[in-house]
Amino acid sequence: MWFESYQDPRFVPVVFGTTAISMGAFALFAAPMTYVAWRDPESLRRFRIQSRRPREQKLVLASLQRWLVNNAILTALVVVAWPLLVLSRLRLEAPPSLVLGAAQVVGLIYLDDFLYYGVHRAMHAPFLYRHVHSVHHKILTPWAVTGHYMHPFEFVVTGALALLPASLFGVHVHVLWAWVIWRQWEATEGHCGYDLPWSPSHLFPGSDGARHHDAHHARVKGNYAGFFAYLDGVFGTFARGYTRGGKLS
Repeated sequence: MWFESYQDPRFVPVVFGTTAISMGAFALFAAPMTYVAWRDPESLRRFRIQSRRPREQKLVLASLQRWLVNNAILTALVVVAWPLLVLSRLRLEAPPSLVLGAAQVVGLIYLDDFLYYGVHRAMHAPFLYRHVHSVHHKILTPWAVTGHYMHPFEFVVTGALALLPASLFGVHVHVLWAWVIWRQWEATEGHCGYDLPWSPSHLFPGSDGARHHDAHHARVKGNYAGFFAYLDGVFGTFARGYTRGGKLS
């Protein structure tokens, strides 16, 4: 029977463990970066992406509320969908070596950015933009905490985009968790308002770091990939005035 699927030993670590790690990672990353944007220290102003001074952010409390509600909705949907997800190849036994696990995480990072380009560009179709994605575009000068300020539908789609490839490829749950932690760093960095030269995102070939997504918020159209600029280069969808490498004129 379908309810027997909830006795699968993967249910708690995959569903609730992943949610806890995801939320904990975002809180850990976003809290200090939001504080930095609020204080706007002079020592870090040379790394600020947008020239305009960070405005008073009235979306901080609203972002926290949406973050909590969106995570509750996504977790509930994953619980309901578990009788199907139990067919996934995610596993608890035989964790990979550190090298193989790291390689799998890197593969998921590039795959997710590729898939995100298509989904994000679709979100700018008139109907989806008007009714869904426009919520996220209330943010013009991003702060880290606004990384999950979005419509629940967009949050669920983005979450599924992160979960499904890992499920289909059958990675170990530790790899899934490492990937989710990185995904929360991306959500934080992409909205923090600073291009930090020591960010690990700069270690990935083709990554423009936080500048790529920040330019999307500044211009609204273009720069549909997350961090890797090559897709926008291939399809001619750079934001107005943006050139590969993070320049915005």
